[in-house]
Amino acid sequence: MSTPFGLDLGNNNSVLAVARNRGIDIVVNEVSNRCTPSLVGFGSQNRYLGESGKTKQTSNVKNTVENLKRIIGLNFKDPEFDIENKFFTSKLVQLKNGKVGAEVKFGGKTQIDSDTTISAMLLYIANATDST
Repeated sequence: MSTPFGLDLGNNNSVLAVARNRGIDIVVNEVSNRCTPSLVGFGSQNRYLGESGKTKQTSNVKNTVENLKRIIGLNFKDPEFDIENKFFTSKLVQLKNGKVGAEVKFGGKTQIDSDTTISAMLLYIANATDST
């Protein structure tokens, strides 16, 4: 049986809630926090999502994408992009469709991920933390 859920993707943290037992339960993450950092870090061999990304963030600043909600759906040439770009430590680049992407090093290679791809990585965290 499927469980209805809601995910609040925030600038700094995300919260996952599920409808259970005639109420709403906030799902805790792997370190028992009720909210998970909304960031993705890229390393030499692994991606670091949520709590593990936050732990590695200080040593992996240029390859950590945070504040993702600020650029979802934003065009690279929008006037707001110049303002938002100041809040990012990772390099933001223009994609072929005119949207914004993040340039990171992963597995020793430079790659560009769209806002949609990185958002999907955050959704993976939500799926992995739900222990219904």
